[in-house]
Amino acid sequence: MAKRLFIFCLLFLLFSSSYNAFAATWNYQWTNQIVEVPVGASLEGYKSLPKASLYKNGELMSDANITYLREGDWLYYMKDVDTSKVGEYKVWYKAFENEKYKPGTCNNYKCLVTFRVVDKIKPKIEIVNKELTLKKGDTYDFASNVIVTDNYSTDIYLYFDKTIDQIVGEEYVNVVAVDGSGNRATASFLVKMTNISKPIIIFKNLSNTLNAPKNGALDITEFFTAYDAYDGDITDRIVYPTISLNELGVYDYTVSVTNSSNLQSSYTISINVIDGVSPTIELINDIQYFEYNADISKINFKDYITITDNEVIDYSKLSITHSIENVVGSYYVNYSYDDGTFIVQKNLKVVLISSNPPVIEADDIEIYANEDFDIFNYINIIDDSDPNIYNSIEVFENIDLSTPGEYPVTIYAVNSSGLSSSKELIVRVLDEDIIAEDENIVNDNDEFDSVLYYLKKRDEEQQIKNIIIFISLIVVVVGVLVFQIVSYKKKKNI
Repeated sequence: MAKRLFIFCLLFLLFSSSYNAFAATWNYQWTNQIVEVPVGASLEGYKSLPKASLYKNGELMSDANITYLREGDWLYYMKDVDTSKVGEYKVWYKAFENEKYKPGTCNNYKCLVTFRVVDKIKPKIEIVNKELTLKKGDTYDFASNVIVTDNYSTDIYLYFDKTIDQIVGEEYVNVVAVDGSGNRATASFLVKMTNISKPIIIFKNLSNTLNAPKNGALDITEFFTAYDAYDGDITDRIVYPTISLNELGVYDYTVSVTNSSNLQSSYTISINVIDGVSPTIELINDIQYFEYNADISKINFKDYITITDNEVIDYSKLSITHSIENVVGSYYVNYSYDDGTFIVQKNLKVVLISSNPPVIEADDIEIYANEDFDIFNYINIIDDSDPNIYNSIEVFENIDLSTPGEYPVTIYAVNSSGLSSSKELIVRVLDEDIIAEDENIVNDNDEFDSVLYYLKKRDEEQQIKNIIIFISLIVVVVGVLVFQIVSYKKKKNI
């Protein structure tokens, strides 16, 4: 009985242990999955760097006793790692815990470890000659002055920061060596150049001054050449600063040239900016017309000209004078422009005119035969623009003062602006008998009353005549209407 109980307890413990093992979540987490190995180093010191940690249900089992298989499989073997060649090599690592926790083959027990064989040693540069003495124009390969070695790379890139042609006097040449892994080494050596001289600039003008027109164009390049003892003709290397010809005056102007030895020469001349162009004043129209009574002070005479010059027009330098009065006639406006070198003048003819013709006031005239008669006593001319308008009056008539009748007369006047007016009227020449009758009446009565009586009587007679004529017209109209009515009734009865 006791033996059976012991066997039962033993089986229970084994079953409980197996159940716990299968029920828990186990996994490995790896560190140092990428290992760098210097080229040429032994791999033994780097194999053990990749490590695995055992976790149960997310909790680290720090006391786990983990063993490893590092030989690799599935084409990634430790034997293929070659530390004599730069590159990447991969090996399958496996982790096991078979002593305490015994999780069996659980998650991440296998890890693909990368071994990177790297070269981190920079090349070595040995300078053959710390100082070199060369002549301008010599051919020399700076690479022959250095010896470069490297622990691994055979293809070394060399770079020199200067060429012989770039060296002026004494200068250090820096050399850079870079191996195939990008490791960089630097060194330098001194180069001393001999027989070096500055270039020469030649100015072709006889004097050291050039005259240039203000705001004009100047091709300065045609006046300079440059020569170098080594480079020869280097005229095309001359540097010409921008020239400003906007202001009159004398200005220093310097050109420069640099040879292949980086030696520079300069040459300074004087540029005399002169005004060689005279301004011009052009009239928009040769004659300008204005109303004679216009406000002259409000006329901007600057608007009637155009000024041109080789510089911006400064209207403060323009003078405008005139003596125009508000009287019809011709005047002149005087323009004068001074650009500081030239003074130009122009005259504009201004004509003041009237836009209104004269007004002739005259009515029909009655006179008696053989009466003294001057038609100008019956005419009035209105024209404010021409005080001498009466001198222009012309009368076209053919009056016979001895014969009673009606005579047409045309009066014509033209003012000083060339505007004319005409007026037509009738001159009635009355019979002299009327004068005699009037005189008799005047003799019988008081002179003033007699005249009034006569005029009144003549008016009354004329009114009677008008009334008779009006009544006659009414009678005729009534008769016509009666005749029409009677005729209509007769036709209707029939």
